[in-house]
Amino acid sequence: IWISSRSEDRARILAHELGGGVLPWESWQQAVESAVVVVSALAGGELPWVKRVTSAGPELLVDLGVPRTLTEVRRAYPNAKWVDLEELAQKSEIHQEALGSIHRAEEVLRTHEILFAMGKQRETEATTVM
Repeated sequence: IWISSRSEDRARILAHELGGGVLPWESWQQAVESAVVVVSALAGGELPWVKRVTSAGPELLVDLGVPRTLTEVRRAYPNAKWVDLEELAQKSEIHQEALGSIHRAEEVLRTHEILFAMGKQRETEATTVM
């Protein structure tokens, strides 16, 4: 799991919590080309997509941003499956465990939004930026 954020501190904290690595914000567009799954949890604002598509790109785009933040990436990779939380929650075939995971993901995102909106940061071990 690679975490990218406009705030490197925010990315480092979330990456540490999820056991992932940090991807510099300036590199997220290049990383999309080699990713299989891309998840956006950006709070507002469309992710700017100016990269010219040179690969098949991701197979799955999961947009947790409100409003949606991956619409330009979706246009660049029309063959990728598109999913957002509202769609997942409405599917009747989702198992209770999966719904629990969806709600946990929402909780993690809200917690991090609140921490940074209030200007607080939790102490964490240093994470190597890769």
